[in-house]
Amino acid sequence: MTGQAAVESTSPMTTEDAAITTDAEVLLAHTTPKEYLERFYQNGVRPDARSFEAMRKLRGGSADLKNCYGSSLVCLGGTKIICGVLLERQYRVFSLVS
Repeated sequence: MTGQAAVESTSPMTTEDAAITTDAEVLLAHTTPKEYLERFYQNGVRPDARSFEAMRKLRGGSADLKNCYGSSLVCLGGTKIICGVLLERQYRVFSLVS
């Protein structure tokens, strides 16, 4: 499938069509993003082949970070977020008599 044919195509998209797979698709996405996205909108899918109602896979768990009291790892599709908690106590000496 070429970039120009992808914009003009009126046939329903398949899962294989929905993913960016060729250099022409990448070029089309960067040079004419509105037309590129309209093609998916008209067929009821996102560029990564998910339907509009579908969410990305969400995973979570603990991460093993040294020097942290607690840490976690959250993955949402291809995005990974890692968070670490470090608590430092600071003591202040107050004098009531001057």
